[in-house]
Amino acid sequence: TQGGVLFDGAPAALAPLLAVATLVTPNRMEASALAGVPVEDLDGALRAAERLRVHGARAVLVKGGHFDGDEAVDLLVSEDGIL
Repeated sequence: TQGGVLFDGAPAALAPLLAVATLVTPNRMEASALAGVPVEDLDGALRAAERLRVHGARAVLVKGGHFDGDEAVDLLVSEDGIL
C-alpha cells in the first residue's frame, strides 16, 4: 500500500545490509526512517542519501513519488556525485 511501512524494526538492524549494498532505493518515508532525518523535500532527500552513503551504501536513489507536487523527482547520490 502507498505510504505503508516496509520494515517495522529498528533501522539499525539494516546497517549490515547498507554496508554491502550497491544501490538502496528508499522512498522519502523509508529514507527518513533509515537515515533518521526528515525528508520533506529534495534537501532532506539529499541529507538522508548522504547519511545512508556514510553507512556504506555505494549509491542511494531516493524516489520522489511521495513528494508534494505534480512531478515525481528522484535523487541519485553515488561516489560519482548527485543526479
